Amino acid sequence: VVKISLFAEKKKNSAACGTVTRLTDAAAAGLLGPTEAVALRESYRAGLALSLDLALGTGPTSIFERRGRVVFSALPRERSQRLRRAVTDLRGVQRTLRYRLSTSSYTEF
Repeated sequence: VVKISLFAEKKKNSAACGTVTRLTDAAAAGLLGPTEAVALRESYRAGLALSLDLALGTGPTSIFERRGRVVFSALPRERSQRLRRAVTDLRGVQRTLRYRLSTSSYTEF
């Protein structure tokens, strides 16, 4: 999500600070659709919340398996659903952007 926001910032020559602000500006400039920007902002917030909880020790440490992957079944149901939705939305936006990069003016970047 951060890389997509940085791409959008460079593409529109913006000096916006913060991932959420960059995504909002990218949607306003037409680089991202409104629903894409919302999905990316929610994905970013879901991942950031999980990271912060783990860093602060307020989240369950049992959610990671040996290889460092998140075990969704170890999370509370609501949080697990939110993260699954975030991952699905992020993959969809990535596919869309990859297609746009291969067929549109994004290739000028």
